Amino acid sequence: MKILVLFLLIPVGIFAQEIPKGATKIIINNELSAKDNFDLVVKTLLDNDYFIDAKDAELFTVKTQPKKVNKWTGLYFLNIRTMDKEIQVSGMFKTGIDMTLSGFRSTEEYDTVTYKGMKGSLFILAFENMDNFASKLNSNKIYK
Repeated sequence: MKILVLFLLIPVGIFAQEIPKGATKIIINNELSAKDNFDLVVKTLLDNDYFIDAKDAELFTVKTQPKKVNKWTGLYFLNIRTMDKEIQVSGMFKTGIDMTLSGFRSTEEYDTVTYKGMKGSLFILAFENMDNFASKLNSNKIYK
């Protein structure tokens, strides 16, 4: 029985791609045209509760409105570019933590979504949200 369980787990480990630390972009390869990829991205965003902030059907780009990383804090949005046989997914993120010290207010700016930090950190969660969306496009993913 133990041998059967190990045998079943080996193929999953072989094909699973680990996300490298410092990754900022997900490349999705498929056989679709830039227009078909654009239509697929827009439909998938809308089907998964994203709101589109801007889209350009000539440049094949889509930007989503900010969405919470988790139920407490942190915001991210996606920037997506489609091409023939390829979709590029990247994003911007901020923790949502503003500080006031001695009357001076520090407001955080958006930064590139990057796979960094400890497991469970807002940085990792933001990238995982981006990765979860990319997984819904049903194609091979490469992390850069």
